[in-house]
Amino acid sequence: MRILQQHSITKSELQDAHVHLKMFHREFEEIYVQRREDRIHFVRPCLHALLHMASETVRVGPCPLYSTWTMERVIGDLGGEIRQPSNPYKNLSERGL
Repeated sequence: MRILQQHSITKSELQDAHVHLKMFHREFEEIYVQRREDRIHFVRPCLHALLHMASETVRVGPCPLYSTWTMERVIGDLGGEIRQPSNPYKNLSERGL
């Protein structure tokens, strides 16, 4: 995941990340799913999405350039800046200036 979070990624780094994510996914399934249909709920969509991270990076670019994680982080930081619950936007506008 650290490789995929870089702003600039080489082809060999991307291939290496893909191999490691596939290995993680396979081991996760062996441990928790055990090829049993009644345990497939253990594989959440976010875990399945790991298998597509490398190909999506080739298609749309590195994660920090298109993901919402960056915006979620900024929103969280701004929420921490609210010091006056009675007038939250006043403090945020001052911090913005």
